[in-house]
Amino acid sequence: MDLLRNMYVVGKGDHTGQFLALIDFDEDKKIYSVLGLPESDVMYISEHDINDGIENNVLELIEKLPDMIFNDCQSEFNHRKTINT
Repeated sequence: MDLLRNMYVVGKGDHTGQFLALIDFDEDKKIYSVLGLPESDVMYISEHDINDGIENNVLELIEKLPDMIFNDCQSEFNHRKTINT
């Protein structure tokens, strides 16, 4: 299942109400690069945790992001990643 470009909302737990934009996936490490909104948090979340969240209804799919919005999220992720390292 191709999850990249999807926007999810967290429905339970410590991050309730936060939106997660799946930006990239590292095939070797099995880790997603994620932009957390609205704070523009840079996160790295394992494939297992993302799939578990979807299967247990912790993550609810909002939409597959349109190109323009995805590109903005990707740019913001890259910008935040750069200033946080």
